[in-house]
Amino acid sequence: MVDLYLLRNALRDLASAKRLVVAAILIMGPAFIALAIRLGMGSQFDGVLTYGTLAALLVFGFVLPILAVVFGTGAVSQELEQRTMVYLLTRPVPRWRILLAKYVAAWIVISATGLLAALALAAVTYQPTPGSGRTALNRRSIVNPRKFLAQLQTPDSPVVDYVTQRLSAETLEQLSRWDPDTPAPRPLLRMVLTDLNKLIAADRRLYDPADFPEINVPDDARQLMAERPRGAANARLNRWLLEAAFPDLIRTNRTTGNKLYRDVLVLPVGAAAYGAFFLLLATILPRALITGLFLAFGWESWVPMMPGNFRLLSVMTYLRALAPHARPQTASTDMMQIFQALSPDTVPSALAWIVLAATTMAALALALAIFSYREYVPRDDAT
Repeated sequence: MVDLYLLRNALRDLASAKRLVVAAILIMGPAFIALAIRLGMGSQFDGVLTYGTLAALLVFGFVLPILAVVFGTGAVSQELEQRTMVYLLTRPVPRWRILLAKYVAAWIVISATGLLAALALAAVTYQPTPGSGRTALNRRSIVNPRKFLAQLQTPDSPVVDYVTQRLSAETLEQLSRWDPDTPAPRPLLRMVLTDLNKLIAADRRLYDPADFPEINVPDDARQLMAERPRGAANARLNRWLLEAAFPDLIRTNRTTGNKLYRDVLVLPVGAAAYGAFFLLLATILPRALITGLFLAFGWESWVPMMPGNFRLLSVMTYLRALAPHARPQTASTDMMQIFQALSPDTVPSALAWIVLAATTMAALALALAIFSYREYVPRDDAT
């Protein structure tokens, strides 16, 4: 009963009108941006890529860390600034139970806000497409059949030539006889798709991006490669690799719903890890908010893209391993692509789960231990 009372009080402290307004802005912000993009692009709008980009940049990259910094450090610093720390510590309850209740309350608020932001974003970007979620290719999966067959007939890149050489002899013969100035024959397209579906279903990876450096493999495909998938997961990877080889000709089979389901599972994990880490900072540093903001939007933004093993020192690295998102391809090489070239390997999901769990438990345990024995003096500059 005491713990429930402490939790209710902690939640009541977090549910002020001002904080609810800020939470509403954070929830609806990504959705409003997605709506503006959707209205601006019209028929060219890609809901899955828009969701993936905004979820990675805003939900995981902004909403999650900013809430974790504010509520994680505020569990201690707010009591010091309001000069209520002495009263709080005089309660006949172990200190660690008080702080644990505050942490659980902060985790609930951070998780709920992040989940609502993801749900609102998914609702705005929802866009059913032909064959969404299906691994096998069909006629509706091809945007421009004539151009698609023409590329296979006359490969203009190593990866297209690689795919063409894996078509059956009969398909290659029919493809060579076809005049690319005429419409794509349905029987020929059916033969090509049948061969490609056999490649997709084969229990081996279609190609290694290291052998085809001109192909921009999306982040979620790169992450799936690290898992060495088999069966249905490997077929999904092969489909994504074909989509990367023919980015304008094969429709994506990704769906916003599948991405949302994964994000809903990972966001509370990120809230727990970030919340525990910033709570630990608050028990050690007098002005933890400033340090937390620097770490959240400096360290956590750039370190995951650094070369070598340096990126393993970031919580965001492991969150991206559990919730990778495909981003739009760009025509020019930008800084993000340079970082990916320097650090092509991804983190296996099993390792990501272990590191996030260990980080959460270690940071929380250390924060509770420090808070139980350290003396806290209210700040003189508090108002």
